[in-house]
Amino acid sequence: MRKQNSYRRFFLYGYYGFHNFGDDLLLQALILGIKKCVPEASFIVRSLDEGPAFDVKYNVVYSKIDRIISDASKGKVLRGFEYLSQYARLCHQADALVIGGGTLVHDKPSQMSLLLLVLFCLIAKMMGKKIIVLGLGVSALQYRSSYLMLQAIIRLSDSFCVRDKAAALIASRANGGAIDKIKTTADLAYSLDINCKKAVTTRRRKIIGITIVDKGDGPLNEHIKSIMTDFLERLWQEKNEEWEVRLLPFHIMNCEGNSYKVSDFDVMNCINKAVSKKTGVVIPIIEKAEAINSTYAELDMIIGMRFHSLVMAALFEIPFVGLVHDNKLSDLCEIYDMPQCNIGNLSVDFLMTAIKNYEKMKIDPQITTKLKEKAELNFEYFSKL
Repeated sequence: MRKQNSYRRFFLYGYYGFHNFGDDLLLQALILGIKKCVPEASFIVRSLDEGPAFDVKYNVVYSKIDRIISDASKGKVLRGFEYLSQYARLCHQADALVIGGGTLVHDKPSQMSLLLLVLFCLIAKMMGKKIIVLGLGVSALQYRSSYLMLQAIIRLSDSFCVRDKAAALIASRANGGAIDKIKTTADLAYSLDINCKKAVTTRRRKIIGITIVDKGDGPLNEHIKSIMTDFLERLWQEKNEEWEVRLLPFHIMNCEGNSYKVSDFDVMNCINKAVSKKTGVVIPIIEKAEAINSTYAELDMIIGMRFHSLVMAALFEIPFVGLVHDNKLSDLCEIYDMPQCNIGNLSVDFLMTAIKNYEKMKIDPQITTKLKEKAELNFEYFSKL
């Protein structure tokens, strides 16, 4: 039985309420995991909008604090001051700052997010609050100053858990090689009790689910759209009797009045239109989050750029192909021995070869069991504070 934590009110820091299916999974895992340790816990969530709905007994309040920083009608300095002032007021109401899951440490396209995280930690520490890091993802860092900011976060924190070996290596480098404080666990989503029962079906064709990340304007996004369009056209021409496709947008956010403009749906819609023009086929796009979960029960394979689309595939024991644009995808593919390709080198031939080798691709459930156990370690460490 877990030891009861003496803290009751938690400010949760992550990309919550940003209309991202993967981050919503992490928030659910974080709240449910903490509630097991502290049944009377209450939560103030850093968010842009409302996130997943929780029963009133979970005491979850979405702060919508990021509407301040995303308000493009105000200057950056004013937005930053108001944002940090509001956070300080919210932090004062909490007993601890919990930095929970997702790739929160990165310096692309800028260092601003990392700088804000350091300032959040400094404010919390000055107020005498505990700082608890759970299941943190760390992307490859470009600048020495980014390593120094990560070092500050490690040293300010009371517990520092990362989700994979790639994150642990970068954190260790930032911390001057010292590893005592850095605990390697697993992604928080593995701690969720998800119904992963596959649907019973008599359908003739197998189904591929595809996830794509909106990489913004530029040659990489055009490369992705071109390759995926050509792949889907060739799949229809050569394998139409064997396979059908579902497009799964994990992140849809295109809100007026703020600076956040990310939409996997827009990229998929462009691809869909191009494929339809050539083949006459319109591929279903699964827009609603609740439908994505149920769609997994029908899938036979995932080809994905979204990290949590691959985690979900593993939980459902669905073979997957990683389209790598971050170390977290490469790490996961290595763990499960699944095919992967750097997105910049992606080709139609690679994808068609993966389809050809589908029968040889098997998810080892014992690996998933071990990752579930490692994910639970986040809350074991939490309960000991």
